[in-house]
Amino acid sequence: METGAWIVIGASQPYPIQRIYTYASPRIRTDNLQEGNNLIKKIWQFLRLLGMSKYVHAQEICTKLHNVTEELETAKSLILEEKQNSQKIREELDMYKARFGSV
Repeated sequence: METGAWIVIGASQPYPIQRIYTYASPRIRTDNLQEGNNLIKKIWQFLRLLGMSKYVHAQEICTKLHNVTEELETAKSLILEEKQNSQKIREELDMYKARFGSV
């Protein structure tokens, strides 16, 4: 069915391997070829960037998670060191208490 309307449609699926679909009616392709092609390219680029934004966001989250995990491991090792130092200090204190009595 020919309507003579200018129609441009763009669609994309939100899946890991996304496909981008664009359609331009014959009228828009024949009436103004350059602008019609530019519009289709812009829609395609927009949908591609929209799809990529999910992965960029996920990548940023993974990087932050990795950094936080490293910081957590560093903090755990520092806490363990402090516990060991504290234990050594307590043992020395107990030794001095035993030797000299408590004050």
